[in-house]
Amino acid sequence: RGGRVDGHAPGLSGPDLCAYAACGIMSDHECTTADEARERLRLGMWLLVREGSAARNLDALLPVLRDWRPSRACFCTDDCDPGDLVEHGHIDAIVRRAIAGGLEPIDAVRCATLHPAQYFGLRDRGLVAPGHRADLCVVDDLAEFRVRAVYKDGARVAEAGRPTFSLPAPAGPAGDPGPAGRAARAAHVALVPISRLDPLAARALQYASRIAGEVIPVHVSAGETIEDAEAPGRESARFRAAWAAFVARIPGADGAAGLDPIIITSPFRSITDPLLAYIDAWRRGHPDPLCTVVLPELVVARWWRQPLHNHRALAVKRALLGRADLAVADVPYHLESAAPRPR
Repeated sequence: RGGRVDGHAPGLSGPDLCAYAACGIMSDHECTTADEARERLRLGMWLLVREGSAARNLDALLPVLRDWRPSRACFCTDDCDPGDLVEHGHIDAIVRRAIAGGLEPIDAVRCATLHPAQYFGLRDRGLVAPGHRADLCVVDDLAEFRVRAVYKDGARVAEAGRPTFSLPAPAGPAGDPGPAGRAARAAHVALVPISRLDPLAARALQYASRIAGEVIPVHVSAGETIEDAEAPGRESARFRAAWAAFVARIPGADGAAGLDPIIITSPFRSITDPLLAYIDAWRRGHPDPLCTVVLPELVVARWWRQPLHNHRALAVKRALLGRADLAVADVPYHLESAAPRPR
């Protein structure tokens, strides 16, 4: 439908390569030798010179670029690790290396700008000319090729390696800013462990919604693997299916409405350890907001019945009470007050 078909054909040559090109394959970024590159150029294919973190073919293909100065050659990385991006750069790093290897600077720039725009049919890019988009890089010189400033649609967006604009909070589905965006916005976040969708959970969510700008419900499904979580009839699937209707019935639980619960699967019977691991991981990723872990607690009329309940909540509370980076709140639910006494 008017797109480009990129090829992956290392070592292919002769009649097989001719048949490959005749099928509409327009390029190849898997060339590792100068002979392979020349053969593809002779057949009218585009040569994508790969120089990434794993595969590095620039040195082997530079003689072709220097001698032939082809008009159908581009630079690509085909995966570049974040560490290499930060330390060395991206396509600009390939331009620097090509120039250092003897390629004319104007040819190196064309392989990074004009030629890719022509290959991918981006008619309004690749040139500094009337009618083209003002997407520009300003460099110190054509030898070192160090980027001084970046312009996007004519507006400066980076200078001296730093952005000149503020990034918005990441957006999620249906206007939800996502966990990172919500944590950045909220002055107070409440984490609410929920075992079952019962009155205890409803009371805890109601309280959390009143004290915090963001509520994160957390449920641990014990005895389930990640593969089991989506299977119909399993605990995780039942919990997720019943969540929206459950929250809708809780008066004042606006902070939890519309939020999907965090469901953690654990192949073991333990619920406390996976929950504590999640709280630790969440706090490391969100060190700034005030955080309260809200624990529902069942209160019974007879004191001697109390040890029969709340074992998990007590274990979580004991593990968290010594921490200075978060607070713990008990939300009592009085069992006898939920229903009239039998006569």
